[in-house]
Amino acid sequence: MLVLIDDYSRFIMTRAIREKADAAEALQEMIPAFEKLTNCQVGGLRTDWGSEFNFNFFLKWLSNRGTKIHPTVPYHSETNAVAERANRTIMTMIRANLDILSKSLWSYAMDYSTFIKNRLPSLVLNGKSPIEIAIPERNILEERSRFRLFGQPVFIHTYQDGKLVDRATKARILRFTPTFGVYKIILVSSRRVTTAKNSAPIQLNTLTLPMNNPIKQQATTIASELIV
Repeated sequence: MLVLIDDYSRFIMTRAIREKADAAEALQEMIPAFEKLTNCQVGGLRTDWGSEFNFNFFLKWLSNRGTKIHPTVPYHSETNAVAERANRTIMTMIRANLDILSKSLWSYAMDYSTFIKNRLPSLVLNGKSPIEIAIPERNILEERSRFRLFGQPVFIHTYQDGKLVDRATKARILRFTPTFGVYKIILVSSRRVTTAKNSAPIQLNTLTLPMNNPIKQQATTIASELIV
């Protein structure tokens, strides 16, 4: 897991990587994405300067874009305390969220935890959330209205033909998407990860009804994306 945090707003971006050697290439995508999201240019990068960042192509890329490198003292995590604490917080949230689901879904738990952390108030920010500082135009109340429990059971309409065929199937929420009211879910029966959208966005709470209450649930649409 790669964690990128803004020292000013404490806004966090995370990326699931297979090995440390992939960190430099991941940062080449994450840094421009952060700049586009916040409309701010990254002036410096503070890192422990591990071998995963010490590539000529990455150093040249930082130099060409005017980003300065601020290496910290090796084996002294306190010199990069903000990033180390953010990494620990996200990992703690991941472990807690995976209590009821397979650990193979850790990357979804990571995305979910990052989304939640960026929208929670912080003492360092005088009660404001990171997304309020990084992206002031965002409505924080609207952002928090999207909160759902990780792994929360839901019913998803299947649109299958046949009078006796089940009209809904059990699923669990995995993470949020950039589109309001749309979630990543995993179907309980097939273990397929799909995207679910509530057809009645005014009543978003209908997406989170308990599984023992299918009669009241609103129709939703799903689109298959990948298999796990």
